Amino acid sequence: MSSSFDKFVFGVFVGVVAGATYAMLTAPRSGEETRGIIRENFKNRVDETATTVKSRVDEVKSRVDDVKTRVQESADELKERASGLAEELETVGRDTVTKLKPQTT
Repeated sequence: MSSSFDKFVFGVFVGVVAGATYAMLTAPRSGEETRGIIRENFKNRVDETATTVKSRVDEVKSRVDDVKTRVQESADELKERASGLAEELETVGRDTVTKLKPQTT
């Protein structure tokens, strides 16, 4: 069972193949020269893509390092605050126990 989309895709494929064949047959350059140009363009595109990807990866690494630093700083702050609150709670607890203890005279 073939859908309209399948027929469309097949038609596009046939058109691309026919166009490429026609271009190769009527090209003003030799096949070897054309392949060399295609190879060089492909290499240039690969190099550009690699450079772009490396740049993006470096950017993401930098952002991750920034986030990591901020998270570490926040964790250190929370640790200090929790330690201070624990000391306060201990002091309040001791004072409360002292006040509630029966005084012996």
